[in-house]
Amino acid sequence: WYSVGYDDSDWESKKGGETMAYDGKARYFRYKFNIPSLTTYPVLHVAVNYGAGVIAYLNGVRVYRVNMPAEVDYDTDATQDRDSWGFMQFSIPLQLKGANVGDNVLAFELHRTSKQATTDPCDFNANAILTTGDCAPIRTTVHDYYSTTPESGYAYALFDGSISNYIAWNWVQGTFFNFTYENLEGVLFNQYRIYTDGSHGEEDFTIYGKRADDEVWYTLDRMKSVTFPDRSRYEKDVPNGLIGFNKFMVVIDSVQMPSGFTIDEVEFAYCPFETTKFCPGLD
Repeated sequence: WYSVGYDDSDWESKKGGETMAYDGKARYFRYKFNIPSLTTYPVLHVAVNYGAGVIAYLNGVRVYRVNMPAEVDYDTDATQDRDSWGFMQFSIPLQLKGANVGDNVLAFELHRTSKQATTDPCDFNANAILTTGDCAPIRTTVHDYYSTTPESGYAYALFDGSISNYIAWNWVQGTFFNFTYENLEGVLFNQYRIYTDGSHGEEDFTIYGKRADDEVWYTLDRMKSVTFPDRSRYEKDVPNGLIGFNKFMVVIDSVQMPSGFTIDEVEFAYCPFETTKFCPGLD
């Protein structure tokens, strides 16, 4: 049902946001669209609104999962419901998830919790946009986050999509922040970016990652004697960002000028391969 060649001629057509009931354990949706180039358009950004559990697929490859276990069938209950007042975001690096030049299908299955009735509304809406650029940013909703106590600013400023907001510490040994993306399938990227406000000399830092079911942290990157540019961004290519972590921790190991050390934003990006000879990373 989630493949390009599936015959959906007997399926109902619905508009986004149209009210409907679950009418069973799950609802299934699919949308066919065209991609003219996987290098000109390297990433598909998706915003989705749902009321309980959701899994998304691109041409049958799973790309997004929230409030659902890894193994599912029609009768699987969502692990919890959610307020459906806002859209959640996720990004698909198209070369890595089985996209085609030409026709593609983005598909969703929505599941209710055991406490929800079949007559309860199955809230669902989605929109998507292809992005251009040599390295396209990855936009994925952060589920939770934490940092050591800042001198000013706040931790969510690191992920709010605005470099006007910030977090600042008077750095001491053990300064860190961590964050978890809601997508249990993980986030795929091959570049990270750190936006800063002010020069504080050389910094050492370590980035760790975890997948949804990992018990230990893995070292994603460790940098020594890095100077963040003043009111600009530091960026680094990291091929092991393709592992699919969804939890991250950044430990600031040292700062040359620690007073008021500031970070405005943390961002991941995907830079497409210009050749067709690459590992697609499919399960």
